Amino acid sequence: MDAITLLIAVVALIIAILAYQRTGGTAELKRKIESTISTRRLEEAVKCIGSHDRFLKREDRRYTGSLRESHPENRKGRIDLNPITG
Repeated sequence: MDAITLLIAVVALIIAILAYQRTGGTAELKRKIESTISTRRLEEAVKCIGSHDRFLKREDRRYTGSLRESHPENRKGRIDLNPITG
């Protein structure tokens, strides 16, 4: 009787392993891990781009301000250095 129980358990284990591999198994897990790593790299890239964007905006404000102060036409109120309105 114990031998039949053991045989049934081994067969059930083999069927479970085959079903796991057929539904994706470790390949699906590997794809999920790789997509998570890609997501992390993307998040790091977005943070990096955001910091560069803030830096460029600061530099743009600084140089635009110095242009406004130094341009002779601006002293008379005739020039607008804003690219959107000017």
